[in-house]
Amino acid sequence: MHAKINSLARRAWSDQPLVVDLAGLVLLAGVWVGQSKLRLSSPAVFLTTSPQVANFVPIVLALSGVAAMAAGMAGVILVFALSTNSAGFTRMRHEAGPSLKRSLVTPVVNSFLSAAAALSAALVLTTKAHNWGFWIAVWACLLLLHGVFRMSWVLIRLIDIVLGEDDRRVERDATVTSSSIVGDYTAPPENDHSSEISRLNQTRD
Repeated sequence: MHAKINSLARRAWSDQPLVVDLAGLVLLAGVWVGQSKLRLSSPAVFLTTSPQVANFVPIVLALSGVAAMAAGMAGVILVFALSTNSAGFTRMRHEAGPSLKRSLVTPVVNSFLSAAAALSAALVLTTKAHNWGFWIAVWACLLLLHGVFRMSWVLIRLIDIVLGEDDRRVERDATVTSSSIVGDYTAPPENDHSSEISRLNQTRD
């Protein structure tokens, strides 16, 4: 059972990024419901009180800035993966197909959603619904973390492809053939002495 759960988790991570986002949202909702029903202490109560909101809002706005930078970086990786026309990248795009599209687009979308959610949380924190602002900020943080982790995962795979192509190119350039050392050898033509013998015979006659 444990191995099956791990297999499903790896498959969801590598091929279903939307499932990962929904799982994070369900987890967040479960924590919120659990704290509401069990009346457990919540950090939202402390961070969203009147004295602390003024300090919490700049942190949320900074989160939106980090998310915007992550979206830009994810866009650079997306262009790099799609515009490189080497054999390794072409084979990767052909074999991965829709899975690659989801893995490349998700970091961009999640980062933009995180930035929008963080701005919304900062706006809500300035109203009377302080508690909602906290949970929206947490959701923005989860979106950003997923986007950054997936972006790093994709980047590592792209680096592996580049390093593999470099290794093959170095091995190919290091292979020395005999023709590169002695050149193309062509046997010299055999001397034809028949014409010379014929000329000598004519001279004797």
